[in-house]
Amino acid sequence: MKPLICLSVLIAATACSPTPKSPNAQRAEQIEARESAKRAYVWFHRQMVKSYTISTNEVSPVLLWSNRWMDADLRLAQVKRQKLNAIRAHEKRIDDVDRRISHNHPSVKDLETQRKELTTLRDAIR
Repeated sequence: MKPLICLSVLIAATACSPTPKSPNAQRAEQIEARESAKRAYVWFHRQMVKSYTISTNEVSPVLLWSNRWMDADLRLAQVKRQKLNAIRAHEKRIDDVDRRISHNHPSVKDLETQRKELTTLRDAIR
């Protein structure tokens, strides 16, 4: 009876182990991740723009999803220029948020931190 239990465990472990994905499947997942981040960013950005006064709770998700969108673009980038374009697009989205909030808003520090990180990232790519 013990060999049967061992065989059952081995079969179950083999069936549960993930199979390696083809490069096309991985790329399709990366594209879907980028599109999901883009949709979430657009939704949160619209919510932020609708608000008369913009709270930190509305800015944080916009920055988070913009960052995830950039990360997805960076994973999909195949050449240096595409990576730099992904960073520039994120910077433009940060600038848009910056224009919409007052300069005494708590999220201004988050924007400054993100800009410093982008400078470091850009320098690493170059």
